[in-house]
This record gives sequence, structure tokens and C-alpha cells, in this order.
Amino acid sequence: MITSEEFNILQEKKVAIIGLGGLGGNILEMLARFGFINIIAVDYDVFDQSNLNRQILSTEENIGKSKTKAAVERVKIINSDVDLVVYDEEFSYKFGKKVLKGCDIVFDALDNIPSRLELSKVCDECNIPLVHGAIDGWFGQVSVVTNHSHMIEYLYKKDTYQESGLGNPSFVPAIVAGIQVSEGIKYLLKKGSYLENQVLFIDLFNNMYENIEI
Repeated sequence: MITSEEFNILQEKKVAIIGLGGLGGNILEMLARFGFINIIAVDYDVFDQSNLNRQILSTEENIGKSKTKAAVERVKIINSDVDLVVYDEEFSYKFGKKVLKGCDIVFDALDNIPSRLELSKVCDECNIPLVHGAIDGWFGQVSVVTNHSHMIEYLYKKDTYQESGLGNPSFVPAIVAGIQVSEGIKYLLKKGSYLENQVLFIDLFNNMYENIEI
């Protein structure tokens, strides 16, 4: 249950989504429908046919169109009160330091490790909570990174992390994005139990969920 007072608190928050693919498109959709009105979204990519199976912003009509442009069009028909600021630019440390200043929370919806590490560094230095999410096939993970824990650096150690290269079914990014949004809302409201400096590992194929504190 979200009270009217809590809803008003959330409307005052400034949130950012880095990446508008499978995770980011779903996160944007959920935030706009929930009532967040100050949103930043960053992605430099365009849609291609391979995105149609899992990216909610992707349609046959917008193949070749920038993801940021599609995001603006989508949000406009969902909630016209949303002030969506988009950046059609590849994320980098320097860019992040400039753009993310003043954000209350950031959602990690990136698809590559180097950019995740740079995002983590920006959020750590700017003391911005980071809601990390990642998917790989039927699997996903979510964490709320705070307090200079360097969780992302731990998760993506070069000598331990390997991507499987599996394709992502349509429901996986939706589920993981939903958990990310839920965690972000709980953290902003300091309500309920959230994954602060913990990692929730999700195995949808075997219906296994494991929460590990690191």
C-alpha cells in the first residue's frame, strides 16, 4: 500500500534510467505509470529486429529509430505529466558525472560490464543509490547498491564473471525490471525490506530465488 503522502514524496524524486533496452524500457514504462514525473533516460542505440522479442519500446514500425525518441513518444501517451529528459549518448564516467548530479536514485539497465563499472563509480562518488539489474537467458539478478559497497565491482570481477551468451525470453526483462522498480520505490520511501547491498539471484527456469548478502 502506498499512501497519498508517499505518492507525493515519489513525485518529487528525480530518477535516472541508464539503458532503454529490455530492462530499461520496462523500467521506464513502470515508473511513468506509477506516477514518477522527473525522469532522465540515457541510451545511444537504435532498434533492430532482434529487439522485438523482449524490448517493450520496440515495434516493427520503429526499427532503425533511436531508443530515446521511442521512449519520449511512449511516455507521452502514458502520462503527459512526466518530464522525461533523454540523452542519445553512450554512457561514460565523464558524462555520468555531469548528467546524474542531483538524482535521488539511478536504475542500471545497461548491457555491458565496462559501462556498468563506470556507472557504479559515478554513483559511488556522488553518493547516489544504484538499483542494479542484469539478465542472461532465464536468469537475472537485482541489487540496491549504497554506502560505497563496491557491489558492482565485486559482481563483475574479470576473473570470475562469464556471460553465457543465452538469448533473453520476453518475460525475463519484465520480471527483473519489475523487481528493480519495486526495490527502488521501497528504498526511496525507506519502507519494507529491500536489497541494500544484497544480491537477489533469479533462476526462472528452475523457480529458484536466492538472496545473498555480500
